[in-house]
Order: sequence, then C-alpha cells, then structure tokens
Amino acid sequence: MHSADQLRFKISQLRQDKVLYAVESIAVFVFALFTSAFLPNLLLRYAYDQTTLTEVPPLLEYIPVAAFLVGVGYFLFVVFTNMGRLSKIKKLEKELDDLIATHGDHCCDGVCDCDECEPVSMSTRSGRSSAESVGLLAEKLKSAKTKKTKRA
Repeated sequence: MHSADQLRFKISQLRQDKVLYAVESIAVFVFALFTSAFLPNLLLRYAYDQTTLTEVPPLLEYIPVAAFLVGVGYFLFVVFTNMGRLSKIKKLEKELDDLIATHGDHCCDGVCDCDECEPVSMSTRSGRSSAESVGLLAEKLKSAKTKKTKRA
C-alpha cells in the first residue's frame, strides 16, 4: 500500500474512532441517567423489606451520585482523548500534505529515482518554462494543421 494511502487510512480510522467514542459517551451518560432515576426505586421495591425499613438506606442516596460521576467522568475522558486524536489527525494531515507536495500522489513511497518525485517547479523536464512549452506545443499543432490543409 502506498504511504499516502496508509496516511489517509489512519486519518479515516482516527475520525471514525472519534465518532465512536462520542456516541459511546452519550450512551453511557443516558445509561447513568436511567440508572440514577430507576435503580433506587427498584431496589426499594424488590430488594428491601418495606415492613421493617424505617429509614432510607444510604446506598440509595449514593446511587444517583455514583451514576452521575460515571457518566460525567466518561464524558470528560472522551473529550480529552478525542482532543488527542484531533491533534494526531492534524499531524497526519500535515505529513500527508508534505508527502504529496514532495512526491506527488503516485506509488513510489518516496523511495525512488523517478522524475515524478522531483519537487514540483515551474519548469518542465526539458528545462523549459511552462510558457515556452505551451508555445512550442502551439507551433507543433499549427504546423500539423497546415500540413493537413496542404494534403487536402
């Protein structure tokens, strides 16, 4: 695989990872919200004997706090790791731009002696400027046209 293609693949994977972690963070936060809302009532109803229960157990007071801390903690973890991924994406994009600027977008991986790997400049391979090359091309086309008209 071409190293430019490898860089594009890594960038794509990092972007997909960012989206995946963001969606997971939302799912964890929603799960924590439902846990804090419904788990204390379910425990009171099915785990504790309400006839002998005189006060609310402390566990039921800590469940919403713990669920909130888990949800917010994972959200903050995702934010910071996604910022790290973003900086890595920026670095890889700069590396890809540099690779394409110096070697073009062909399959030599930057380790070759081909003419395509020379830095892009305003001159052609023959040493002429692009304006001179266009002028020569126009002259060749003009002479080819006149040869066709003379034959006809």
